[in-house]
Amino acid sequence: FFFFFASPRQNWKSKRRQQVFIRRRSSKIDEERIRKNKRNSCCTTSVAMASGSCVFFPRLSSLGLFGPGMRKRAAFQRRWRQIKSQEVVVGSIIEYKAQRMKVEKLVNTMQGRGSNFISAELRVLSNNKKQNIRLRVGEKIELVELSRKLLQYLYHDEKEAHFMDPESFDQSSCSVEVLGNYQYYIQPGEELEVRITEGGDDIVSADTPTFAVTTIESMSKSPGRDPGKLAGIAENGREIKGIAKHVEAGTKIEIKVENEEYVTRV
Repeated sequence: FFFFFASPRQNWKSKRRQQVFIRRRSSKIDEERIRKNKRNSCCTTSVAMASGSCVFFPRLSSLGLFGPGMRKRAAFQRRWRQIKSQEVVVGSIIEYKAQRMKVEKLVNTMQGRGSNFISAELRVLSNNKKQNIRLRVGEKIELVELSRKLLQYLYHDEKEAHFMDPESFDQSSCSVEVLGNYQYYIQPGEELEVRITEGGDDIVSADTPTFAVTTIESMSKSPGRDPGKLAGIAENGREIKGIAKHVEAGTKIEIKVENEEYVTRV
């Protein structure tokens, strides 16, 4: 008697639970489907025109212009190819903390118990200042992909240097700091090999000569650090250091561009 009444009731309860579960699951699926349709559908807001007609504007999130999808894509979008820190070589142009830098020196440092790291000496291309950083082994670095091009120097002002392509006669400009100290010794019409970004015309760096020739106009009386050396003023107004005492005013000399020091007479 007990089995006759209990078993059907138990089966009825289990069926009821199953029906409720299926109903809830289907409602959740329907809600998710409605939510996706709303996200991808057009906005129902309309604007009344003077003629009485209505214009419907699409939802911006459906176009991918705004919304969480846009933020996710922007977060994972990279402009340059990523390489590991141990693959960086001297002379490479990298983008670090939203600044383009040239790698001038690399030193691998090994610690006793800690992890290894790489000490890098970088030069910021925008202001020509040096910066020392530490990179973990395996850290991702954005390598700026460049191509070489021969351009003819025209002139420069306080902020920008202007070049021209001798083949297409297209003009381009860059920060004058790209030339470094060679901006004071370069002559109009001189051709330089520059590096530009792939797919663009942004001049990142220029291969400037190590030495330059200038004329000394006057010699200073006060000697420098070395008692046998003097300082002089070049024809462009720049101060030249470490000039030998036997060099007279009006003499053409060769200097090292990086530190503007005397090398020899020409």
